[in-house]
Amino acid sequence: MRAGELHVQLSVNFPDNPKVRALNRYGREARPARDLYAQMLLYCKANKSDGIVPAEQIGLLCYPDPESVGKRQAGYLIAVKLCEQAEDDYRVVGWLDRNPTRKAIEEKSAAKARGARLANHRRWHVEAENPDPGCEWCQKEDQTTDQNSDQTADESSDQTSDQSGVTRRIGAAKRSDSTETESETESETESIKPLGRQQPAGRQYECGSDDDPDFCAFWDAYPRKVAKGQARRAWRTAVLKRHVDPKVIILAAERFRDNPHRRTRSIDYTAHPATWLNGERWLERENDSGDNDNEDFWSS
Repeated sequence: MRAGELHVQLSVNFPDNPKVRALNRYGREARPARDLYAQMLLYCKANKSDGIVPAEQIGLLCYPDPESVGKRQAGYLIAVKLCEQAEDDYRVVGWLDRNPTRKAIEEKSAAKARGARLANHRRWHVEAENPDPGCEWCQKEDQTTDQNSDQTADESSDQTSDQSGVTRRIGAAKRSDSTETESETESETESIKPLGRQQPAGRQYECGSDDDPDFCAFWDAYPRKVAKGQARRAWRTAVLKRHVDPKVIILAAERFRDNPHRRTRSIDYTAHPATWLNGERWLERENDSGDNDNEDFWSS
């Protein structure tokens, strides 16, 4: 298989599907109708058309037969419910039940491209200590450095100013009342302390640990609980390296758990959580309705 090649998944029992066998009623035209159907599948896969085949494509897909013959054969496919009319175009029934949408494909491709750019940034800019002004992550790091520098300078200025004020107040108090007792002096000195910015006392936890509430929510939602250590590593990769919102992963895991097609099959057919995470399966469209007319011949 060459890199970048696209393939259509088709079950070996496709010819025995009742809908396909129903084409036999059209005699000699059954075979070219099946060929047209296969051509429509290839068109949808190559063009990421979400199962839609424009009417003007029928003449090209049925070549060397004339377009009128192709449209007649498309009518046969509609009659046996392999396809359906979509305004002036044609829609392959069940396409989105077995294939991701164009939007999901593009989002996954964009996520992979962003991950590759981030990996190159870490290798060539961070590890090689050769920042690139045109790199988006280098720009973010520069902004963060500037903000931290400004914040540190502000804190130092505030603390220095506060401490100087305290020193002046203590000196004035000593000069104004030389008869105060030692205990009173100590009490006043202790009560006047330099002012500083308080750091938030938020609880820190390791990403992917049992203290991580997002990972725990994912683990509770995912239907197959095996290889938890590998799942932790895959979770950290998705959240820390790919910068995926944990809530997106958790919601997708819940949809996958509640998918009626998955629940009717043996748990052995459910991917391990690490495999599901590493495959970025949260980007895939699950069949929420549980209705799949092409279950008999689409490959799983």
